[in-house]
Amino acid sequence: MLGPGDALAFTGVGTVTVRANQAGDDLHHPAPEVAHSFPVTKASATVTLGSLSQTYDGAPKAATATTHPAGRTVVITYDDSVTLPTDAGFYAVVGTINDPIYQGSASRTLVIAKAQQAITFDAIPDKTTTDTVALSATGGGSGNPVTFAVTGGPATIAAGVLSFTGAGSVTVTASQAGNTNYEAAPSVSRTFTVTKAAATVTLGNLSQTYDGTPRSVTASTSPSGKTVVLTYDDSATPPTEAGFYAVVGTISDPIYQGSASRTLVIGKAAQAITFNAIPDKTTTDTGTLSATGGGSGNPVTFAVTNGPATISDGVLSFTGAGSVTITASQTGNANYDAAANVSRTFTVTKATATVTLGSLSQTYDGTPKSATATTDPAGKNVAFTYDGSATAPTNAGSYAVVGTIEDPIYQGNANGTLTIAKAAQTITFNDPGPQLANATVNLSA
Repeated sequence: MLGPGDALAFTGVGTVTVRANQAGDDLHHPAPEVAHSFPVTKASATVTLGSLSQTYDGAPKAATATTHPAGRTVVITYDDSVTLPTDAGFYAVVGTINDPIYQGSASRTLVIAKAQQAITFDAIPDKTTTDTVALSATGGGSGNPVTFAVTGGPATIAAGVLSFTGAGSVTVTASQAGNTNYEAAPSVSRTFTVTKAAATVTLGNLSQTYDGTPRSVTASTSPSGKTVVLTYDDSATPPTEAGFYAVVGTISDPIYQGSASRTLVIGKAAQAITFNAIPDKTTTDTGTLSATGGGSGNPVTFAVTNGPATISDGVLSFTGAGSVTITASQTGNANYDAAANVSRTFTVTKATATVTLGSLSQTYDGTPKSATATTDPAGKNVAFTYDGSATAPTNAGSYAVVGTIEDPIYQGNANGTLTIAKAAQTITFNDPGPQLANATVNLSA
């Protein structure tokens, strides 16, 4: 068709013929007609398909389509059919533009996934070996039956009834097959415990003392007469050494079960120390310490637990006077307790030394006057008092002096009298010379 200004536009596809004509006038004949024919094809447009992944729900599933330019009609086929598919599966989807001006198509695959289904299978409570269970469960939409299988433990299923062939953990698994539109349901397993009939175990003789021989416990059962297997810290061998042992007595019987757990205590044996009394000592004495211990074989050790004494290489010596306590100890070991400590207390007195006082005769000069002292043994410190005071006197007079040894090892003292003699004095008096009878003279001396 021709539009304004002789513009040619198309309304569809096909062969188009355009003819050109020119009329004549008084001077010209009409021009011969000129015709041109040419083909017109549709322009291209793009198609985009969507909603290609869906899940079966019993309803038809359609793909979607958009075009560019927008708004073009698209005819969609599924495996060459315009009927929308319902069942799960894979479908070849072709979307084709239906338009007088534009053409275009797209091909994709529509996937309708199988729907899920689930099994409702209630938990099975614990059972005993004589129980039976009628199994039941509800399946999903496929309509296939739920089936049961023993997937662990001593049990069998016959005609839907579960029974047991022994004790232990039993697992029953429920399954449901899928079909065209449903996946197989996830299996559901129920695990429970099947136990033997109960019997009680009573353990005895659980407190014993080390004596170098194996120590076994005893066991009784109710019902009576059942065989009991005993273990000690997981070993069947009765222990000998002192200590704590986890004892488990377990019934070994085809019909009954039962166990008891207790602790076997094998106490350490006692041991004792023989340690003779120590007589009183003086500070200059020394002594070698000795005592007899108990069965552990560990050495007896000695310690000064009170008083002025030291022990070196088993020899006792003193650092001063007073009450001294020596304690003998012996450690235990795996099978013997430590021996009870034995203490011996005695008195240590200072050794005697002599004091000789000196410088007991001095003369007043205004400074304090102290006595001196020597000792035997020599070099001991001596403290002085003067009439009971530690302050050395200054004034002339007689003072009762006591010199007392201050020493951690030695003692002794001496008494004497310190005499501080009066000092001599003189007068200086200048001669005033001849004087008149009526004169006044100021005297000084």
